[in-house]
Amino acid sequence: MNTFSHKYNPEQLSPEELSIREHQLLKTHLNAERAARWKQLAGPKPTQLQIILKEKKWIWLVVIALLGAAICWQAGWFLPVLKDPNPTIAARTDLIPYPFDNIAVRGEQDQVQKIVRPAKALAAYRNNDFATAIRESSPNDPYFVGICWLQMHEPQKALAAFEQVSTFSDEFYYYKGVALQDLGRNEEAKALFEQALDSKTLRETYREAVVKRIKN
Repeated sequence: MNTFSHKYNPEQLSPEELSIREHQLLKTHLNAERAARWKQLAGPKPTQLQIILKEKKWIWLVVIALLGAAICWQAGWFLPVLKDPNPTIAARTDLIPYPFDNIAVRGEQDQVQKIVRPAKALAAYRNNDFATAIRESSPNDPYFVGICWLQMHEPQKALAAFEQVSTFSDEFYYYKGVALQDLGRNEEAKALFEQALDSKTLRETYREAVVKRIKN
């Protein structure tokens, strides 16, 4: 039975050709219905990521990511993120560490008002945690703060602290001279070193260090 015969002009299409046309339309309809049913059973089309994971291409992605991380680490790009805000650094080998033996300022026992250094500041100083030592120090102790800055290779900040020192021991000339020398102000540093040598109470360890720096 020609169910689609009403759509065609019998004068333009013979019954045999009409039957062939109907067969093609029916076949197309069945193929479309079959495709739609198959798509429904198969589910949604997998994404590119799902295909990569299924085919185990993710292994290469991991390898590439690790290589990239290694390159970034070697270049130091991670250091600003991982850097310790209060790093414990090694004390300078070219600088005599001031021997803070107790909480009273060494060599200033004759002062009317003694500066008292907090125990936390001294403990941090002995552990080479100079940033914490500065933070925990007394606000009126520029000598201690200046030496800490000097240990942290910050001669400009050390010099600024030393400029606030009003009374000091013989060793002060040595540390201030080192700060000036680190800044390239050698003539000023030499004058302070010679002033330290003029003191008869300068300890021998400092005297030797001062002579060595003048020669250099």
